[in-house]
Amino acid sequence: MSWTEAQTFLDRDYPAGLFYYWKSIYLNRLDQEVIGILADHAARRPSSESSLDIWFLGGATARVPTTETAFAQRHPPYMIGIEANWHDRETSKVNIEWARAVYRDLLPFSDGGSYLNFPGFVEDRQALLRGAYGENLHRLERVKAQYDPHNLFPGLLSISAR
Repeated sequence: MSWTEAQTFLDRDYPAGLFYYWKSIYLNRLDQEVIGILADHAARRPSSESSLDIWFLGGATARVPTTETAFAQRHPPYMIGIEANWHDRETSKVNIEWARAVYRDLLPFSDGGSYLNFPGFVEDRQALLRGAYGENLHRLERVKAQYDPHNLFPGLLSISAR
């Protein structure tokens, strides 16, 4: 498959014209209490297109030392992808609040961190970067400053590297 084909792989699942607000949270456990919280929120989702996705982590990912790559969240066994997806602009507030409520209710079961592909509206860039890169953030900022001092390749990291 070519690179451009790979980039269209999820287009049918997330078509243009819908509204999206996604967050993520790493969890230390997935027991009855956590499953109950997920089930309760899933039952109250304001849009049938929204989902709570459970990502099972560990294995080879956890065997790589945290400082070997930019990805720092190698030890939590689970990540929850909170995907609020909806059709009508008028329901934006209730859908976004649903995703934020799921996140808040799962915080007690997390040591923090988030996956940068699910950034919400990047409400707190520094917290998002710290949560994604952990102890690697300062090293990445130094690399960014050294190799892209004029910010030719802007992105989340460039905000903190300036």
